[in-house]
Amino acid sequence: MALAGAAIVGLGLGLLTAGGIAWWRRRRWRADLVETLGHQGDEPPPGLGFRSLVGRVERVLDARRGELLERDAEADRLRAALDEFDEAVWVYDDTGEVVVANAAGRAYEEARHGEALISAGVEEAVGDALAGRPAERSVDLAGPPSRTVAVRATPLGAPTDPTGAVAIATDISERLRLDAVRRDFVANVSHELKTPIGGLALLAEIAAGTDDDAERARLVERLQCEALRASQLVDDLLELDGIERDPGRVQVSVDPDEVVDEARRRVEATSGGYGVAIEVRRSAAVRLVGDPAQLAAAVANLLDNAVKYSPEGSTVVTTTDERDGWLEIAVVDRGVGIPPDELERVFERFYRVDQARSRRTGGTGLGLSIVRNVARAHGGDVEVTSREGEGSTFTLRLPVERALPAPEPR
Repeated sequence: MALAGAAIVGLGLGLLTAGGIAWWRRRRWRADLVETLGHQGDEPPPGLGFRSLVGRVERVLDARRGELLERDAEADRLRAALDEFDEAVWVYDDTGEVVVANAAGRAYEEARHGEALISAGVEEAVGDALAGRPAERSVDLAGPPSRTVAVRATPLGAPTDPTGAVAIATDISERLRLDAVRRDFVANVSHELKTPIGGLALLAEIAAGTDDDAERARLVERLQCEALRASQLVDDLLELDGIERDPGRVQVSVDPDEVVDEARRRVEATSGGYGVAIEVRRSAAVRLVGDPAQLAAAVANLLDNAVKYSPEGSTVVTTTDERDGWLEIAVVDRGVGIPPDELERVFERFYRVDQARSRRTGGTGLGLSIVRNVARAHGGDVEVTSREGEGSTFTLRLPVERALPAPEPR
């Protein structure tokens, strides 16, 4: 009986102790939750039950969780947007550690060799930005191809106490190249037009002051030549501009034989004056897709160039061949040829291998540039092989639309 009573007392004490611990824990949890809610600015009213308090905390936590999820989604959207930028972007904290970098920025961080110089330029600019000074750097890479990257870093927050910095690296190589091309183009056009316009003014002045009919007739003929030269230059400029602005303005099925025939008709008057014959050899039965007028202009420029640089009594040969889905229109001359170091430059605007000869023949220096632009506008290209004193071969390569059936034997 005594043992049973002791057991009952022990059990009671155990239950009391367990109940006390549970009660103490509930009070402690409730105090912690009240403190948490208090930090959230939501002090519960006196006498709020434990379950009600937990429910309120859960609602607060759910709201905060929703806000965090929305912030994470917004951050993901911003990261995705930054990854679409061509420029490399980095965001730094106040210690100089990268917080965010877009895809282009991460690519620079993994770069080797020359591109590592860009990372060094970024670090220097960011150091200035974290000190409160916006900074810019220009990094030149030798290549090939040569490149120029502009780096700009800006402090975040107050300049006197930056909370971080943002750095942007932009490849400006193409912009610089286009600026140089534009400057050269304006200078060249001004120079090329100045010569015929000056000649026209001088010849007109001399013609107006002479009483010699023969001399006046000669001067008028010169006036006509200079006027034609200026007109040809303007026509070539307009042709080149039209090709560059709207390369695919016409897309029709084209017979290359008709293109070559039209080009020959355009050049025949010139070739006769130089005593140079034009021979056409055909071996391709295909069709092209493109602008027949532009294609004819390209072939005509190749023929005109070949005729003017060929000796009197020679023959310029034009061939058409189909090779692996490409039509090759080749123009072969036996003229003066082109030095090896100038083969690629002949396609530049206003570039002339023989300045004196080109001016004598009335060339504008735009013909081969027009050919290359037409070729590329039609998905092809133009190539040249040459040996000085032996002649040159210009080959216009264009994708074939389809092969034609072989002609039936007669």
